[in-house]
Amino acid sequence: MHIKRLEIRNFKSFKKVAIPFYSDFTAISGPNGCGKSNIIDAIVFVLGISRSKGMRAEKLTDLIFKGDGIEKSHAEVSLILDNDDGTLRFDGDEVKIKRNIKKTDNGYYSYYYINGHPISLSDLHDTLSVANISSDGYSVVMQGDVTNIIEMSDYRRRRIIDDIAGVAEFDEKKEEALEELEIVKERIEMADIILNEIKDRLNQLKYEKEQALKYKSLKEEKEMYENYITILELRYLHRRDNILKEELERYESDKDAFSCSISEIKSKLIVLNGALEEINSEISKAGGGKIDVKREIEGISERMSKSKGKIEAMEKEIGSIGDKMKKKFIESNRAREEVEEMDEIIKKMAVGLNIFHLERGEMDDELNGIKSKIDKIGVAHAEEIKRLEEIGLEMREKRYEKDESLREEDRILSFSRRRSSEKDGLIGKRFDLYERLEEIESSMEKTLEEIGELRREKDKISGELDDLKEQHSSEKLEADMLEGKINELKEMYAKTEAKIKASEELDAYSKGVSFILNAKRSGELRGIYGSVAELGKVDERYSVALEVAAGGRLQHIVTDTDEDATNAISLLKGENRGRATFLPLNRIRKSRINQREPKLNGFIDHALNLVKYDEKFEDVFGYVFGDTLVFDNLEDARRGMKDSYRMVTLDGELIERSGAMTGGSFKRRLKFSVDRRDELQKISAEIIKREMKLEEVREKLADMGEEIERRRDHLTEIERRSYKCEAVLSGFEKEKENVSKQIGEIEREINQIEEEGRNYSDEMDLLEKKIREIDLEFKELEAKKNELADGIRSSKLPSLTERRDSLIEEVSRLNDKIRGIEDELRERSLNKKHTEERIEELKKELEDGEKDRSMLKDDIEGEKKKIEEMKAVVGEKRKIEEEADEKTLKLREKRDSILNEISSLEREELSINKNIEIINTKKESVKEKLDELRERISSFDEKVATMDMPEDLPPKREIEKKIEEFAGEIKSMEPVNMRSIDEYESVEERYRDLAEKRDVLNRERDDLLERIGKFDGMKREAFMNTFNGINENFKEIYGELAGGSGELVLEDEEDPFNGGLWIRAMPEGKNVAQRLQAMSGGEKSLIALSLIFSAQKFQPSPFYIFDEVDMFLDGVNDGKISSMIQRFSSDAQFIVISLRKKMLEGAHGVLGVTLMDGISHITGVRLN
Repeated sequence: MHIKRLEIRNFKSFKKVAIPFYSDFTAISGPNGCGKSNIIDAIVFVLGISRSKGMRAEKLTDLIFKGDGIEKSHAEVSLILDNDDGTLRFDGDEVKIKRNIKKTDNGYYSYYYINGHPISLSDLHDTLSVANISSDGYSVVMQGDVTNIIEMSDYRRRRIIDDIAGVAEFDEKKEEALEELEIVKERIEMADIILNEIKDRLNQLKYEKEQALKYKSLKEEKEMYENYITILELRYLHRRDNILKEELERYESDKDAFSCSISEIKSKLIVLNGALEEINSEISKAGGGKIDVKREIEGISERMSKSKGKIEAMEKEIGSIGDKMKKKFIESNRAREEVEEMDEIIKKMAVGLNIFHLERGEMDDELNGIKSKIDKIGVAHAEEIKRLEEIGLEMREKRYEKDESLREEDRILSFSRRRSSEKDGLIGKRFDLYERLEEIESSMEKTLEEIGELRREKDKISGELDDLKEQHSSEKLEADMLEGKINELKEMYAKTEAKIKASEELDAYSKGVSFILNAKRSGELRGIYGSVAELGKVDERYSVALEVAAGGRLQHIVTDTDEDATNAISLLKGENRGRATFLPLNRIRKSRINQREPKLNGFIDHALNLVKYDEKFEDVFGYVFGDTLVFDNLEDARRGMKDSYRMVTLDGELIERSGAMTGGSFKRRLKFSVDRRDELQKISAEIIKREMKLEEVREKLADMGEEIERRRDHLTEIERRSYKCEAVLSGFEKEKENVSKQIGEIEREINQIEEEGRNYSDEMDLLEKKIREIDLEFKELEAKKNELADGIRSSKLPSLTERRDSLIEEVSRLNDKIRGIEDELRERSLNKKHTEERIEELKKELEDGEKDRSMLKDDIEGEKKKIEEMKAVVGEKRKIEEEADEKTLKLREKRDSILNEISSLEREELSINKNIEIINTKKESVKEKLDELRERISSFDEKVATMDMPEDLPPKREIEKKIEEFAGEIKSMEPVNMRSIDEYESVEERYRDLAEKRDVLNRERDDLLERIGKFDGMKREAFMNTFNGINENFKEIYGELAGGSGELVLEDEEDPFNGGLWIRAMPEGKNVAQRLQAMSGGEKSLIALSLIFSAQKFQPSPFYIFDEVDMFLDGVNDGKISSMIQRFSSDAQFIVISLRKKMLEGAHGVLGVTLMDGISHITGVRLN
């Protein structure tokens, strides 16, 4: 494997260049400051084996090219490795490593690529390490590295061996093991702490478990006696159930009698509701038609958006065609200018050619005159002259033959240079095309990503649109349900209000009470709270009993003070409005109440406890009810007569303490509030709440409608953008195909030029051989000519012959010039022809572009026409939509009329139902009692089903006493941790598991300690193997380079990591080893280079790069280094920057570097 080529773009002093390298030994030379070292920096940069300061830059962005005065934003370096031996695991014979750096507003970013795929720096180093390419093995030796090896401390010098031996890897493994050991120790300590805590917890839980078991036993006994109470209550409930059933049957009979009176109204309502359904159906159909029209409008709008997207894409393509035509127009104008320049040059060359023809005519005349003179003189020396002429003729033929060969050589070189220049141009063009291909592929990738993103967004928006439509339907359903519920609540409100009015019609205050209450409402009197009946609220089922118990006191008026009562009495007197009894809060005292409860069946509660009132009226209601008891029925109440209780039954029978009993039918004139006003307020509040909710739902529906429209618009825009992106992608695909085709054509042309170059090289070798043979023959003829000329020197013949020969040579040279001009004229004419052909091609391309642009404009007009047609269709659909709205409005007005009629009938029905409601109220009350009773019976049945049912139960009082005893004992034990029973088992199990884990951790700790001990031995062994190998190489290489002896010495052989590394060297001619500081610069350099070569030999790399490592060496030692590199280059590639003659002569090829206008150039390659 070796470096095949380096491609640089905008890096340091290089703008754009491709540098080839030989597989063995390549030298790089040039003046100081020309940018030689920047080639090495570029290799180091792309391989990522040095920091920016190692490349003589403060930060990476300083590496970006600034030579032409224009600030560049990015730099790129590509290294092409020949991998035909498969060292790196990649397909193909070449591996391309590339690194980009680009400035950004926030700094810069830098990326690595291998064969076009992104790769991280660490992965790149891992890949290169397979071939021993790293910053530790001296694959790259920069300026100053040679000096540093000598001047660095012994400890740092020893670290060189550490790095090569990979000691750091053992240190890392040991460090990792120590970290693991620390973690294991912490875990063992933590386990011990937790085990101690768990042990303490187990001891505590043991006692809590015993208490919990005792507590559980007591609770079970208490529950058994509570079950006995439940059984007793169930028996009472069954008796009560039979009484309520009889009462419910009576109310059902009364309800049937009233129900017949509303059948006629219901019949009318059925007819009207049927008509209402028909109208609602028509409204629904009209709405459905409107939705279909709206969907058609949306479909047309979507197609219009797509047409707009097509227009936008075609306009962009027209712009692109225009840009290309502009470039071709500029190229065409430039080509015409070149043709005009060629015409001018050809004219000038034709004039010069005529001048040369005139000169040749004059020379021919002079030559003919001299030949005539020679002929006259030549009679005496006829034989010699003839022979001289023959030799002269032969010499001229040889000269002509040589000139022809030289001209052919020049022609081949000229053509070769031109073809080489064409090849360079083609390589540059190919490089540009590859860059454009990368840009196209990158743009295609971005466009595909954008298309994918648009598709995902479309799917997301479509899903959201479907969800919104579903939510819209759901909200519409909820709105319909709310409207139905509001109508039900309004009907309920009307019925409840009717019940209240019906109830109030039964209430009848005395004349005096009514007057005072009206005076209170008008504000005439202050300090009046209201009547007792107004201030108390009772459950419907207890209302009759409590009204009988209160009696006339229901009409008593409650005042704040006795002064307020006095004012009211004065008003009654003054207005002569009757009498009333007043209860002032500051004076009233409640009767002494006996809280003792009888242990009798049927007892419900004290009357006072069954009334709801404000706390400040407690004394008032205590006065009204005293200790009156409420019983279920008269039979149950009679059993309490012997204890002198004042008792009242649910049906209104009253038993006084004296034994007096009152009963019979009961007409309710005045009664307590039974929470109906509150019920009315609740219904009203619920109606308001539902109407607000309906308003919210309607607003939400409107918002959803708008959001659905927005999502549809967004979806249309996404589809337009998708179409646009697909059109752009299609353009990129065509361009990619065209660029790939151009690259293929260029590759074929480059291969053809290279094949021609090989043929030209063979032709040049043959011509060189022919010219050498001609030179030998010419020298032989010249010797013969001189020998003959010596015999005839006394006559004028020699001078004439010499002038004749001179003229012949001049004529020959002039002929050469004429032929050269004629050749150049032919070549320029050929170039002119090619340029004119290119002009014709450009003209045709411009015409084709104009045709394409015209076709696209026609297509745009077609799409615009479609859009106009679609707009007209949308207008027609809008009219249909408006007609549907008008029809729907009329149907709704008709529906409202029917609804008003239905409402009127329902009010009439409601009026009739007032009488039924009174019965229904009683019936519902009984039903509620019965349902509640049966629910209680059912719950009791479920409880009793799981109980033992003893025939004989202890008395209730005895059972309650037992329950109290158990409750006291249970309370004394509380709090009890009942979870301790299960917790004890789980904690014990956890203790065992944790103890086992601690044993495992102890074994793991022992294994880690053993492993750490082994790492130290392995580290020393690796170091000593590397040291001994490099030391042996050093002895051999230093002896060869310096002619003396040298070795590497460890400061502490027992523990090499505790000391440094010395270099003991004895140069040739010295008797004792010298200190490094006392040696000359050249001697130090030889020592340092010997160490570098030794390290490289021990750990071979496929290539080595040296930057002026011979700067301190004299010519002799430089030659030795050059010879050694030549020898080593058979196994590895060497790239050496040098200014020394011996090094350049030893290289197999030399690259020249120059700096012009701040830009480094590769001037050429010299083959040695």
